[in-house]
Amino acid sequence: MPNHAEIKQFFFGASREACRKSGAEAAASAFYQKGDWRYTDDCHTIGKRVLGQILIWWREQPVWGMHYRGWRKDDERVIPFLRQALLSAYEEEIWVGGRGPTHFTSDGLEYHNLPANLDFADFSGEETILDPRNEAVLLWHGYAGFSLI
Repeated sequence: MPNHAEIKQFFFGASREACRKSGAEAAASAFYQKGDWRYTDDCHTIGKRVLGQILIWWREQPVWGMHYRGWRKDDERVIPFLRQALLSAYEEEIWVGGRGPTHFTSDGLEYHNLPANLDFADFSGEETILDPRNEAVLLWHGYAGFSLI
């Protein structure tokens, strides 16, 4: 069985690839495989509501997972900006609950990640995207996950 450091290392590599390959659509599925490892991210939307799940598999056995859920406003900037924020953490391999950094700004938007627990084996938190010009919340996600080993 892999240890948590090995799972986390795979998570960052797979998450980087998933963000780079994703388009501007909110609902998407990402798949990445390397050797004995497999990563899946399935995101579903109906209207403004969002539900997603990331799983990491090792030798055909799930070893780690995260779910996220919430809502977003109909603003074409939201999804590309969210991916930019996530990618900034994944490229630096900064663990903040498996999402983006605690704070990220670009193109007039702000991303905030408020983790409640940062342990890779058991974590949770919430993330928001704000437009500070009009103080509008454009996205809210809650997330949680844990290791199965």
